[in-house]
Amino acid sequence: MTSRLARLAALAAAFALGGTAASAQPVAPLGDARLAALADRYFAETWKAEPGRATGVGVHDYDTQLGTYDAPSYAARLASAKAYLADLRAIDPSTMGADASYDAQIFASRLEGTINALGTRETWKHEPSSYPQLASRAIYALVSRNFAPLGDRARAIVARERQIPALLDAGRANVTTVDATTAAIARLDIAGTISFFSNVVPAAFAPVTDPALQSDFATANAATLAALKAYASEMEAGPFAHPSGTYAIGAANFAELLREQELVPISLAR
Repeated sequence: MTSRLARLAALAAAFALGGTAASAQPVAPLGDARLAALADRYFAETWKAEPGRATGVGVHDYDTQLGTYDAPSYAARLASAKAYLADLRAIDPSTMGADASYDAQIFASRLEGTINALGTRETWKHEPSSYPQLASRAIYALVSRNFAPLGDRARAIVARERQIPALLDAGRANVTTVDATTAAIARLDIAGTISFFSNVVPAAFAPVTDPALQSDFATANAATLAALKAYASEMEAGPFAHPSGTYAIGAANFAELLREQELVPISLAR
């Protein structure tokens, strides 16, 4: 799915740049241009709402931000996905070329998957490890690639770490019920995240020579670790102590995921 999304993003970028070689190429069908404009708008909105993912794909406009993940934010993401899907379906398929038609199917698959996850399965209410993972991935995106001087990336790390306690507060408020299997996996995930901030991030920050920046990082990282440990304790005392439900999403949801992710309606019997 990642390679397919990269193709869609590249399509949007190509139209956004205007294409200097356009005069040597046939004029794209009208539907292709509408799809590219919609995809461009979608990705611009997505990167702003989810800065950690933006950094991971090389968009660095929001490297000091973490995004918001409270219940209204998830409601906004769900509404946005539904609106984009409606706009996508409003494009007449007969006005698209073959490649754009395939890209439109990929785009629809992504949007339908988002609607399923946020609206139908409401994963943000039942997957407590997703919040620590959002934190660790946002920081990992800054330390894993040498896309800017270390000092600049270090300042972005500090800025993002200062927002992690609020992210975990949102997770604490969002999570309702957790099944026993998901709780067991979440324990391991949260422990891994604590290890990441205890070992990997300080090691990546070690070469920074600015004493003030080192001091800011020490304070932010200590607050992050304290927030993660408090989050783990509250999950243990709350949803983990009283597991409910099952990790199984059911036949209908599973069949829907096959359709969305594989783009082929495969029956469960097959």
